[in-house]
Amino acid sequence: MAIREALEIEMIVIKGENLKLRTKIKALCEAEVTRTEELEEAREILTMSSRILQERAVKASEDSQKITHAATSLNLGSNPLFWSTWMEKSSIRGPEAVNTQVRTKPWKNTLNMPEVEVDETDMFHMEALSTNDYNVNSKDCYQNWGRAL
Repeated sequence: MAIREALEIEMIVIKGENLKLRTKIKALCEAEVTRTEELEEAREILTMSSRILQERAVKASEDSQKITHAATSLNLGSNPLFWSTWMEKSSIRGPEAVNTQVRTKPWKNTLNMPEVEVDETDMFHMEALSTNDYNVNSKDCYQNWGRAL
């Protein structure tokens, strides 16, 4: 009988320990779920941030290419390319900038580029302006080019 009572007491102790362990496991599972949710939210934020940074990097690369092209054109003393709409807003004025008729004389081909005729109705047609034709120094071109970017 004493052995049976000792076994019952030991069983009660084991049940108490088992209950404590189950409580700890439940708390750990809840903590794991909370932590997983926090990590998912952080992952979503990092994904969005990464996407934004990639878009900014692409934009910066495009801007850098534009600046490099402009600087190269100015350094070579060649004909930098400008949008014809920018030309209309620009302070650079030459005889062809004021003319509203179709330009029949091709631009000075110092870069061995294909010759272009500009129709003033085509507002998005790119044309090359010769700094020699309009007596514009490279500083003015650089300042105006910077505004166009």
